[in-house]
Parts: sequence; C-alpha cells; structure tokens
Amino acid sequence: RTLAFDCASGGFTVILLAGHATVLLSDRGATVPQVAVDRYSDGYLSLALTADARQATLRLGSGPTRRCVGNPRRALEERARLRGTALSAVARDGSWTLEVVPDERGLPVVQWSVAAEPMERFTVSSIRGAPGRGAGVIAGERGRKSLIMEVSVEPCRDSASGALRSLAFRVTIGKRTTMGCGDRYENKN
Repeated sequence: RTLAFDCASGGFTVILLAGHATVLLSDRGATVPQVAVDRYSDGYLSLALTADARQATLRLGSGPTRRCVGNPRRALEERARLRGTALSAVARDGSWTLEVVPDERGLPVVQWSVAAEPMERFTVSSIRGAPGRGAGVIAGERGRKSLIMEVSVEPCRDSASGALRSLAFRVTIGKRTTMGCGDRYENKN
C-alpha cells in the first residue's frame, strides 16, 4: 500500500509492507520496522499513522514532530510512478480501476480490476493515435475476451473520490461499455 502525506515543511511517501514501512523523503529514504499496529521506528525515524491512514506524524532524530495530512491524489501518482504506469483510470462510479503497465518483458498490458473479482490482464494488441499523450485507442485481448479503451483529453470528475482528472475513458470489454476518468504519467525513473 502506498500513501502520500503533505506537511508544512514538505511531503513524503510511505510504502507499507508486512512488518515494515519504507519512508521516502525528498532527500533520502529509509525502511523502518513496525513496532506497533500503526507505528514504525528504527530509533532515528519514527512514523505514526492514524487508523484510517489519513494523518501521520513523522519525527527524525531529536528534530520536531511533523504533523501531516494524507494526499490520496499524490499517493495514486506516486504508486503509478513507482510501478511504471503509463495510464490509469477509475470508473466514474468507482466500480473498476485500470492501469496500463509494462509486463515482465517491458511490453504494455492493461490491468483491469473490479471490486471483489480477481484482476485481469489484457495483452495490448494495437495502439492507435497517442493514448500516452492523452488521445487514442488501445485494444487488448485475454483469451477470447477483448478490450477496447478509448482515451480523450477532456476534464472528467470521478464521483468515487471527487477528483478532477485530465482524461476521459470509454472502456468496452466484450459487450459491456463503461465510462471512467483518469490521468497519464511519465515514468521519471
């Protein structure tokens, strides 16, 4: 799970894994062990999260304690950047998410997730236009199942988070068509 927090003195990103957290500050990163349910510390860096992970406190050594507020939008962007995501979208009603990511060979795949169902990966079979710049069509397949994703540059607000996104998506899987909103990301790694 990737979280992002904004503090008065700058922000940071946290990647939570079983038993530890990696904290990425603007000038350094550190992996610290979990010492309690929502607390992580290595004696120098201390991080405490609220139960809903919407707020955090961070302290480095004997420095001041920073009180920070979660930034879900930046968390999504950071997760996308870390994973190498080119495009991501969410249904306007929040019922599905998708990402265009590189597979183990570096080829693009579309990962489609619907709540309470296993994620599906569609191999990209064609790209028309320039969806990576915000306008075009991506076609994919998974066995006999097909996916067509139309991307257009237009402001779009997803009702699940209320966030204003830069791209509108029309996704057709088989005979089902649904609408969503999303963004593109440039991999800066």
